Amino acid sequence: MTGLRAALLALTAALPATAAVPPYRVGPGDVLEISVPADPGASRLVNVQTTGTITLGPGSDLPVGGLTVEEIGLKLSQPGIRVRVSEYRSRFAWVMGEVVRPGRTPLREATRLVDALVAAGGLTEAASGEVVVERSEGSFADGSTVKSLFLSGSRPTPEELRGLEILLSPRDVVAARRIQYVHVSGAVARPGRYGLRRATLAEALEAAGGTTARAGTRVAVSRIPAPGSEPVVLELEPGRDAETPLLTDDRVVVPGLSRGRK
Repeated sequence: MTGLRAALLALTAALPATAAVPPYRVGPGDVLEISVPADPGASRLVNVQTTGTITLGPGSDLPVGGLTVEEIGLKLSQPGIRVRVSEYRSRFAWVMGEVVRPGRTPLREATRLVDALVAAGGLTEAASGEVVVERSEGSFADGSTVKSLFLSGSRPTPEELRGLEILLSPRDVVAARRIQYVHVSGAVARPGRYGLRRATLAEALEAAGGTTARAGTRVAVSRIPAPGSEPVVLELEPGRDAETPLLTDDRVVVPGLSRGRK
């Protein structure tokens, strides 16, 4: 996914500015920079405590939790004072799976999915291109709690661009899925093991060159649901069940018709 990694970096500058969003509200853990242009010596960095307050001096605690930097500046009541967030620590999302640097990423005023992916170093070579965003608190505008996006790795489509502009919320979980490897055998043109970006029955059969003229109407998918468990077999029909998702190490077997049948 090297090409996709470079594309993500370019997209951060190419995507239009995000539409107006609510201003960032300070929370515990954030670091604020308070500066006074007329008196540089009075500038300081202060931590927002777990109580939502900052300490400006002995016995001088100011509640700032839930306020914007503009509102905090007004509360300080000092002409020319400026307040900005130096370090964002109170709001974050998790970026997991096939990214270069998985872990927690801080959320600013408007952190998009593309911003979080770039901050995580982009996708690894083992990434399939499928990215899933799970909303832990609340839901998306359409009421759903899960959004799935497939990145092709070439020039992004309008749909991909819209997906990359998803605004993340606190405690969202972003998961970059891994390429799935499946085995295909039986009445197909090229039996073998294939790494699939979109692991569906249709893609597996396409990777194997399609079914032969002697293929039956059903396909058997053998999988081991958990380590040490007995395999289960799914009977699928390529036409009806084409989009059935496959799992890593699934074995797709296409039975051939006996020579006596037509």
